[in-house]
Amino acid sequence: MTVVGDLKMAAPGESRDDDENDENKMFLEEESGKLRRSLDQAKAHKLRVDELSKQRTADKQENVDAKTNTEPMQIIKLLNKVEKELTEKRQRLSSVLQERLTVAEQLTAATQQRERQESGNSEQLQLQLTPQHQPTTLAGDRSGFLLTATNFVSINATT
Repeated sequence: MTVVGDLKMAAPGESRDDDENDENKMFLEEESGKLRRSLDQAKAHKLRVDELSKQRTADKQENVDAKTNTEPMQIIKLLNKVEKELTEKRQRLSSVLQERLTVAEQLTAATQQRERQESGNSEQLQLQLTPQHQPTTLAGDRSGFLLTATNFVSINATT
């Protein structure tokens, strides 16, 4: 049994019980919900930052218009400063969004891997159970019983 954070993962060849599967599923669903909310908040934050940036640019433009007698070099310096601040804010926001997207992708990959493992486990169980439950050929014929018993023993020997 391997534990990654709060997620319990069975080692190869080791089976998990339904309680652990349910617990892991609930944990992954909870984490997925948290990541979705976090991503939604980041998107809303980005929209707000863009709105504030537009407003700030408009305000700066109004200030520049109001100061028509300001020298051109001061205006250029002010614009460069505002542009630099805006670029830095966009980079920080992009970084936060990328980190959250990476976590969401990792969670999705882990969920898909777990689902593949679970579906593989159920296919193995079905293959093991099918030969054990085949009827014998005739009631008085022991060869059918022997064949079923042999299949049972060979399946159990491989597991």
